[in-house]
Amino acid sequence: MFNEGVDVPNIDTVMMLRPTESKVLWLQQVGRGLRKAEDKERLVVIDYIGNHKSFLMKPQALLGLSSAHHELLRALAELEEKRFDLPPGCEVTYELESIDILRGLLRPPPAGDALRTFFEEFQDRHGVRPSAVEAYHEGYSLKAVRPTHESWFGFVRSLGGLSSSEQRALQRHGDFLRALETTQMSRSFKMVLLMAMLNEDAFPGEISIEILRVRLLKWLPNQANSATT
Repeated sequence: MFNEGVDVPNIDTVMMLRPTESKVLWLQQVGRGLRKAEDKERLVVIDYIGNHKSFLMKPQALLGLSSAHHELLRALAELEEKRFDLPPGCEVTYELESIDILRGLLRPPPAGDALRTFFEEFQDRHGVRPSAVEAYHEGYSLKAVRPTHESWFGFVRSLGGLSSSEQRALQRHGDFLRALETTQMSRSFKMVLLMAMLNEDAFPGEISIEILRVRLLKWLPNQANSATT
């Protein structure tokens, strides 16, 4: 009922009465009680949603974790060992029963379902869809979507994430995009060459060795510096 737009600073108790799988909505609901007010010492949050998969989202939101289950497992272990890095003056204490509930809910779901949840939460949080690279860095395997959707872009299309022009491009160049997604990276010059041609607006087409050399001299040192930092 009160996700946003309610500003009553004296609120000192928030009761959560329905599940949500959106970190943004959950934080907005909790945020109704986070305003400071005179004689207000603390906020009490009474969450009635326990043994439900949305329970996982709460420590992920509060601890700044992604939706990847392995991050939450690591955080739980660090909390138990009092090694989790929190700002000064902050602490997180979970009863053993709560930790058992969390671990029970962390049974890995089918990979496609987990990736779908990540995709929808990322889009809800940032207002744009995630890229394949962002999903990969969050710990999700893109192989999970291929049996059903053939490729990452096929998966994105199934979730309504492609514009009409992007759908036409996928229909026309789907074979090429799928080949890029699955090509072996033992010969990394293929992607370096493709990046250089794209930066020169020479793809599809051709690029001279001299232009390629100049482009790579500009591009590769920047990549090396980024990897170092």
